[in-house]
Amino acid sequence: FIMRVSARLLEAKTSMTQRCLWYLAKISPFALQFQSATQLNKLINITAELADLKREDLRFNAQEKGLVAGTILFDAPGLRADGTKVQLLISNDWATKPDTIQQTKIPKGATCLVFESESTFNACVRLELWRRFPSGLVIITGKGQPSVSTRAMVCAISRRCRTFICTDSSPWSLAIFMAYQHGSQALGSTFACHTAVWLGLHASEAHEMRLPGLALTEADKSCLLRLRGLFPRDGEMDEDGLAKLELYRDELNLWESLDLKWELEALIASFAVPDGDDDARGPYEVFGDYLVDAIRQRSV
Repeated sequence: FIMRVSARLLEAKTSMTQRCLWYLAKISPFALQFQSATQLNKLINITAELADLKREDLRFNAQEKGLVAGTILFDAPGLRADGTKVQLLISNDWATKPDTIQQTKIPKGATCLVFESESTFNACVRLELWRRFPSGLVIITGKGQPSVSTRAMVCAISRRCRTFICTDSSPWSLAIFMAYQHGSQALGSTFACHTAVWLGLHASEAHEMRLPGLALTEADKSCLLRLRGLFPRDGEMDEDGLAKLELYRDELNLWESLDLKWELEALIASFAVPDGDDDARGPYEVFGDYLVDAIRQRSV
């Protein structure tokens, strides 16, 4: 099946994302042979080896969606780039070539900050937020639900850096964090970043600050119920796991009881300088201070 699809792609001089191939497999007579996206990924690699080809020669690519910037230097054949000078699209290589991290230079002791929102990522790049981190800062965005290549990069970098995930405050945002930390139903724990820390925005924080919220949608409520079903029973977790579980449950309870969610932009807007105030800094500059303090507190 894989070779036949690959041959058609070669004839058409085009390519296909691995996700598209996954759905194509599910409606084919071979559906029972593809039980998960992880299995499909392995079968693509096996097919390439048997055909004595490079994986990319089969014309199946992971979706290129995320962006990266900051104190990270890429030094690979055909690509030499400084993340403090230009933001880069996260390559498929992170998902298909395990040695990609070896072609990447990150300062020792650096921090990795992953944003759900592209707009917040862009604002922090404009601020050159990495200048506030003496040991370096890598900034990433998955632009919503992260692609496989973005998750692979975050997983690889997390082995070198403290990693924090900054999201909106909603059931969907918590689901995005869980995808980074624990994996997904399709891929299992492949590329899971178990040491990642959820930086927030937390519902408890937004509620305490009286930030304006938005009503939960039916999709939000459905996601909330699904998240409740994912959490294990208390007896199945260690003390650290129970502390995290309590945080997640508190967040779910607040969203449900208040029927509200909050966006990071509501927090950023709260940092706007009132008329007549002499502080010339804009809300994003103050948001930068907020991020630095939040990371420092959660690094203790």
